Amino acid sequence: MLSTYQFFAGYKILPELELLIDVRVGEVCVEGLIEYKKMMELDKDFDKDYYSIVDTREMNWDILISDVERYVQELSKLKGGISGKKMAAGIYSSVHQLAYTQLIHKEFIKANQPQKFFMEIAPAIQWLGKNISPQEVEDIILSLKKQPQFLWK
Repeated sequence: MLSTYQFFAGYKILPELELLIDVRVGEVCVEGLIEYKKMMELDKDFDKDYYSIVDTREMNWDILISDVERYVQELSKLKGGISGKKMAAGIYSSVHQLAYTQLIHKEFIKANQPQKFFMEIAPAIQWLGKNISPQEVEDIILSLKKQPQFLWK
């Protein structure tokens, strides 16, 4: 029963496309995000240089700006943190989500990791230059929402 969890997330790695699809749902907290990223890095197929599509359309940021700074500091300690050649396309649905992702985005820019934010998947795929259809990405996202790998109370 996913409704009992504050935050849940899932990802799928597509090695043939060097792409990671990541979906996050619910009330996010810094500790939950950090633990999720640690879990993701344990995956044998994880590669810090893969491009990513991060769906935050159903994620609520319930954190302070100081939490954002702490999150970025913790990310920088992880192997996939804020290094590598990757590009990330964030999918959002509200101005509130965009504001928080842009705070994190500033730190990735310093690390020379391009990120861009979109309200739709098709332009995100185009920007990343990946050969996958928007419907395939939506299907993966739906599957990850139904059976996430990470649950946080």
